[in-house]
Amino acid sequence: MWTALTNTTATGNNIEHNGGGYFAKGQSQQTLSGPGYFEWRYDGEYCVVGLGNNNDESPSTGSSDLDFAFIGDATSYAVREQGVYKSDGSAVAGDVFRIEIASNGDIIYKKNGQTVYTTSNPNKGYPYYLVFKTQEAAGNGISAAVVQTGTPSSPLTALFEWVDLLMLVWATSFC
Repeated sequence: MWTALTNTTATGNNIEHNGGGYFAKGQSQQTLSGPGYFEWRYDGEYCVVGLGNNNDESPSTGSSDLDFAFIGDATSYAVREQGVYKSDGSAVAGDVFRIEIASNGDIIYKKNGQTVYTTSNPNKGYPYYLVFKTQEAAGNGISAAVVQTGTPSSPLTALFEWVDLLMLVWATSFC
């Protein structure tokens, strides 16, 4: 899953700082060239995770070289686009973050399945890969990183499951 490693150790879908230097970085081998998303579980330590596209992202804690990014620390996250602040909120270890490119071109930022920020159809520079950056402490990392290409599942799927559940409850209440 991971390549272009600098002071990081990658195992499967997990990546973490290995203590080899102050800054650490890695990028995914998988890319997005249209609708899809990158998603990962946050470990509660400082990191910058976002979409890069030039293979020139520096091992640093800056986000200006990432088009779309989350920055996380022990208790919060911030959304940044090319380093520019967009939004923020609380975060804890175990939260699942996602940066999604919707079929209409919107960039949707999610935490635990809930949208926390959306940018309407910004300019994009495909293909994108996921970039992980952190500093200083060995062990800072993310886990269970995944990529999904193509249009994410329709929100109607969940609606139909909900309707089916209500019909089941209604039908069994009359038996």
